[in-house]
Amino acid sequence: MYICLVLLQNFDITVLQLSVRDAELAGMTEERDRARQDLEETHLARDEVVRKAWEVRDAAVARKNTVEVELAKTRIDVMQANSQLMEAIQQKVELSQQLEQWQVSYLWCLQQHCQRFKSSIPINRHKLNSALS
Repeated sequence: MYICLVLLQNFDITVLQLSVRDAELAGMTEERDRARQDLEETHLARDEVVRKAWEVRDAAVARKNTVEVELAKTRIDVMQANSQLMEAIQQKVELSQQLEQWQVSYLWCLQQHCQRFKSSIPINRHKLNSALS
């Protein structure tokens, strides 16, 4: 069960990462198309086109860095959640073991009580018979 939870969490994280990457790729594709359009439609000087390309590149790098920082924070959060989940599972296992030990002890005490009760019945009958005589 734990493995399924971990796999499901990893799958969810991977899907989120792919969504982020898709959004980034769409943004970069749009910027590339915009730069091509600027180049084709306008008669800007070569230096101006290069300057705009650098600006676009710098903005893309800044966004990439921001997303990488967010991704690192998310990974830390996921690791913390996994750690907490593992602790909770460990506590549950320990409590289950304690419950099982308690049940075994309870049954043993119950058996002992029943045996004492059974062994006391003939003595009580003997006392009853002698009292009646």
